[in-house]
Amino acid sequence: MSEKIQALIELILGLDPKEEAHFTKNQLPDSRVLGEKLGEAVSAAERDEAFTAFAEQHPEKAAEFREALNSPAEDEPVAAPTKAGPSEMITGQDAIKHLRGKGHKI
Repeated sequence: MSEKIQALIELILGLDPKEEAHFTKNQLPDSRVLGEKLGEAVSAAERDEAFTAFAEQHPEKAAEFREALNSPAEDEPVAAPTKAGPSEMITGQDAIKHLRGKGHKI
């Protein structure tokens, strides 16, 4: 493993999963953030390699990241879909669409 990948793993360990700017929508560390912290450009491929190695070396921390990134924000209550009228039915798909519209990852 290269020194750069090892340095990226250390940087990933220091990321705050509650800081949305540190991660992409795909729940990976943002390569731009890593590049800024490292002081040189980081490609998506390098980020992916480092994150895979990070997850293998630190499975508990990787699980914490996934849990934090998948949970709704603490200060934003999840609103329930509106009540259906007498002839309307709300499906699970409607509820998921509503939650995704509010920015929750499902």
